[in-house]
Amino acid sequence: GRRWALVTASLAALASGLLTAAATTIRGLWLSLVPAALLGHQFDALKAALADAYRGTTDDAALAGAQGKLGMAAGVGFLGVAAALDTPRSVAAVSCLGTVVSLALTLALPPSGQLQRRQADSFRKLASLPSARSPAGKLLIAVRASMALAFHIFATIWQTSLKARFPDFAAPDHARFMTFIGLGYALSQGTLAQPLLKRLSQPTLLIACCACLSLGRVLAIAATRLDLLYAAYAPVVVALGVVNAAVAAAVSRVAPVGDTGGFVGLLSAVESICGVLGPALGGLLALAAGEAAVCALVLLLYALVAALVSRFWAPLILRPPPLKSE
Repeated sequence: GRRWALVTASLAALASGLLTAAATTIRGLWLSLVPAALLGHQFDALKAALADAYRGTTDDAALAGAQGKLGMAAGVGFLGVAAALDTPRSVAAVSCLGTVVSLALTLALPPSGQLQRRQADSFRKLASLPSARSPAGKLLIAVRASMALAFHIFATIWQTSLKARFPDFAAPDHARFMTFIGLGYALSQGTLAQPLLKRLSQPTLLIACCACLSLGRVLAIAATRLDLLYAAYAPVVVALGVVNAAVAAAVSRVAPVGDTGGFVGLLSAVESICGVLGPALGGLLALAAGEAAVCALVLLLYALVAALVSRFWAPLILRPPPLKSE
């Protein structure tokens, strides 16, 4: 059920925090990421738990508001801790304390027996949706998987490269940088994505976003000044917001009303799988061939997305009507 998924995720986060606090080598830091990377699904499980709580209601706005408050709570908590603490062990200690509190609150949640009985075949049902088997659905899955893999593969070298170039880049600096990214991403989706998608050709716009992502990642990994780093990440943040808005809008064209929720869940599951495969692939590639090879693979994935969009987006996404539920 949802409660035990949250318990598992909390225990994994606690294990990662303790390993981080005790790590004295690079290998130890890598190992500290393993529990949370494999089982750190708190946010997805909490979103599912909220959906369970609102099951049967027709007030979609109430559910959307609850999900929004959940995201705000996660963001505020992260920024508050990062801004107040400036040593890795103090951050790990407060993280472990917060995880223990979260675990206690999780154990107080009521069990969800009915959902637990239905959980085993949920992924199989999602994968068998008509929208997921359609050419348009496969295109969206491929685009989402490629974008997620590129993100997670790049993340394997990003933190180490950042620390190597900026040795004094501490937790408050990281908090400011993440605030910049979060605000930029929200503004890009709220103010830029919609007018851009209305006024420009979607394939052209998405290909331009892939170019911005590629160029921005390369410039960010090569930047030696913080102002250049922020400037390099600005187009990356805007491009990510536009791509995600375009994919979200395309879901309504690909999946009928009865399949929309399931198809969105399938995309989320694909992203989670990429979140496991990406760091492993990026780490192995970085060890075998270095940072440049990781960047090359990320650029290749963005080029693949651009090629798929150029060839298939217009005929599969923009022209056909939505499928009918079976």
